[in-house]
Amino acid sequence: MTPRKKPYNAKAEMYNKFLTKAGFAAAFLILLSFASVQSGCIIAVAGVAGGAVAYVKGDLDATVSSRIGEVQKATLKALKNDLRFISISEKDDATAAEYCFRNAKDEKIVVKLEMVDENTTRINIRIGTFGDETLSNLILSKIQKRL
Repeated sequence: MTPRKKPYNAKAEMYNKFLTKAGFAAAFLILLSFASVQSGCIIAVAGVAGGAVAYVKGDLDATVSSRIGEVQKATLKALKNDLRFISISEKDDATAAEYCFRNAKDEKIVVKLEMVDENTTRINIRIGTFGDETLSNLILSKIQKRL
């Protein structure tokens, strides 16, 4: 005796394929949202005059429309004079810079500058191990005021 075959049902087959794809997509989205929450990944993006700003995983990245020499001077004045942070190290040349400071809470503050082109500079600000978005934005605004 041979087993009976079920009659072909195109509608049922399409439904099963859709359900499988939709279920996979839903599970993927749930896992993706769970992973982003658990990793501590915070993404904030904003536009500023002359560039863009993004805060990702504790780093504030900004692009400004200024020459790197001007940004270097503005950064040092903002951190030393305006915010009165203590300078730990200062390294700079014609294409890049890295400044390390400490604040009153003894948090390490690292500001990195990189020349994108002749009139554009990328700024990266990191506060401590995990970052501090509020303080990073304050530092960036002080630098921008000096430009």
